[in-house]
Amino acid sequence: MISLTDSGTERWVYRYNGPGNWADYANTVVYGPDSNIYVIGSSAGSVAFDIIVICFDSSGTEQWIYRHPENYFDDCGYAGVYGADENIYVAGYYGSDIPDFMVVSLTDSGTSRWEYIYYTPIYIVEQAASIVYGPDGNVYSAGQIAADSVTDVDFAVISLTNSGNERWVYRYDRCGEYDYALSICYGNDGNVYAAGMSMDSITGDDFTVISLTAGPGVHEDLETPAMECKFLQIYPNPARGNLRVRFNSPDEQKVTIKLYDVTGRLINEIFSGKAKIGINEMPIMAENYAAGIYFIRIETNKEIITEKFVMLK
Repeated sequence: MISLTDSGTERWVYRYNGPGNWADYANTVVYGPDSNIYVIGSSAGSVAFDIIVICFDSSGTEQWIYRHPENYFDDCGYAGVYGADENIYVAGYYGSDIPDFMVVSLTDSGTSRWEYIYYTPIYIVEQAASIVYGPDGNVYSAGQIAADSVTDVDFAVISLTNSGNERWVYRYDRCGEYDYALSICYGNDGNVYAAGMSMDSITGDDFTVISLTAGPGVHEDLETPAMECKFLQIYPNPARGNLRVRFNSPDEQKVTIKLYDVTGRLINEIFSGKAKIGINEMPIMAENYAAGIYFIRIETNKEIITEKFVMLK
């Protein structure tokens, strides 16, 4: 870590040699509103690499060092942000041969708050490369997650609450090749912008920017878990008036059905209660809705399923 004046004069130099007496890397630096500096990277321990965060005051005096608990995996911090809630959020990966997308949160005194790992069984690298704390109080991290084979990764954005709960997962898979996000920001317009690369067999690696709403995750490419409800059907679709939603429930589980507009704004809660076993149908009184794209979202204690429909006039 090196500090310079704005005229390029060296103020101070800080070096850190980890317990492994080997490779230690600083990957990003964050200047906090508390006037402290937070440096994030990877450091060799006695058996593996650890995510490391070192905090300094502006004079270069070390305040604290956080190392992700040492294990037999290689962990790395790539990016970080100081949240409006006065906590630190670190994006990177966890694991050795098959690293997983990881976000870690610390207090500004260096105490671990929580860690989030997005895991798939596919034998391929998954990682978070960038992170932003939104003015809505949620965390957005961009990177890459595995698709369905060892030759396919998807451009990914994952949103978490500031307490570490997953809000939604967005995937972009262009042609079944390597796609990944490298940077993310939250715009003053309330939308999220992610930049990176997508690939096909004709033009190779292409400059790619994707914009998402920051709402509850009602994106067409939102990944959903293996569906316990089996299907969610909206008909007629497109519609010109009232329509119906149909789904299959394997048991008498609690179900909530919500309607959102294309910006992610909640329009209406259609149903909240116990579903019957088998096929369920619910009416949607939509004759007064404006023309446009809408999303139906069904939530159970096991999953979230989202389906799009179009309202015509």
